[in-house]
Amino acid sequence: SSLKEEDIVKTETYGFTPTGKPQPQLTLKHDEGQRWYYYPDMTPDEVLVFKQFFYQKSDPNGAYKSCFHSAFCDPREGPYRKQKRQSTEHRVRVFI
Repeated sequence: SSLKEEDIVKTETYGFTPTGKPQPQLTLKHDEGQRWYYYPDMTPDEVLVFKQFFYQKSDPNGAYKSCFHSAFCDPREGPYRKQKRQSTEHRVRVFI
């Protein structure tokens, strides 16, 4: 990974839970050493899957393991996109 632990910032977001309680969130500080990848020529029948987050309750001070991701406008598309991007997110919890 090209991320440094000091680049990870713990924050909170509001308005996502029915109770109004803040939701923990991790964000990143910019660092020139970070490396990002994208897949510009994916076809509609291809899927990119990644494990977004890993945390062990038994080790609350352990290192966060997260797959940070983002979106951007592809300059090759120009002002008119040929196909709209479709994205879906599924969250799965595993209790052992």
